[in-house]
Amino acid sequence: MIYAYEKKIAETAAYMEEMQEDDDEEEDGIQEIARLKSGKRPPTTSNEASSTASKKRTTNKKGPLDFLNGIAFNVAKSKSFTLMIQAIGTYGPYLKPLSYHELRVPLFKKELEYTKVLLTGHEEERIKYRFSIMSDGWMDRKNRTLINFLVNCSLGTQFVRSVDASEYMKTGQKIFELLDSFVEEIGEKNVIQVVTGNGSNYVLAGKILQVTRPKIFWTPCAAHCLDLMLQDIGKIPKVKRVIQRGIMLVGYIYNHTFTLNTMRKFTQKTELVRHEVTRFATTFLTLQRLHKQKVNHFSSDEWLKSKATKEPKGKKATDVVLMPSF
Repeated sequence: MIYAYEKKIAETAAYMEEMQEDDDEEEDGIQEIARLKSGKRPPTTSNEASSTASKKRTTNKKGPLDFLNGIAFNVAKSKSFTLMIQAIGTYGPYLKPLSYHELRVPLFKKELEYTKVLLTGHEEERIKYRFSIMSDGWMDRKNRTLINFLVNCSLGTQFVRSVDASEYMKTGQKIFELLDSFVEEIGEKNVIQVVTGNGSNYVLAGKILQVTRPKIFWTPCAAHCLDLMLQDIGKIPKVKRVIQRGIMLVGYIYNHTFTLNTMRKFTQKTELVRHEVTRFATTFLTLQRLHKQKVNHFSSDEWLKSKATKEPKGKKATDVVLMPSF
């Protein structure tokens, strides 16, 4: 009985202490709101630890928001993020968070209208100095064939729209119909040229477009031209053999832990494979790095004294690297 009574007294005392802390926090909040409304600066105190602790409590609330919702760290470098934090700080405490509907409907529409206003300058520049149309075909993760249409003027490149071309054959005639309809939509009188890829269907579409609209030039994509040139160079017998040896060597290095770690040690953790926009560019850039780094790794004492050099694949890799023609 006495124990239950003492326990009750202790619980009551703890509750009263907690209520007193809540009253103190509420009083501090009321004073802070009054200060913000009056526009006065907070009083300067000598207690630096209190200020540091307050900032730490605030930032500790921000971290979980990013981590649990998959927000990229680069957001912290965004100017809009800084402006948002400053606006929240200026408003003060008890700012009601935006709802799902507010973000998805009114604010999204407002940002869309703002973006359209920003593009007005591009449209005026296009009318004044004319522009080029660019089409870019690609496949997404669902293996859908998409064609992007963009316009380029002196102020830069602007995305206009994307067409899902998965439902029909990408023949030259069909590509021409897409290009022709886009030219008609955006206005022929302001178009200087149409830039496309170098595939046979795009070449045919470009020639038909030039016949149909004589004032417009058709220009093949320079980057695609270079890529096709690298593809043809890779078919030359001597070059083809070098590429095959390079593929074998890279495969051996990345499939054996000791070889990979040794390579990274001598290359200062520089990777051999450089993934570029196209497969053919990747092949030649990888060969370039192999040629630059091959002596450092395969001629070292650490490699020559290892067990890997006595294995058939290790011997073959070493022979390839030490070939004068490689």
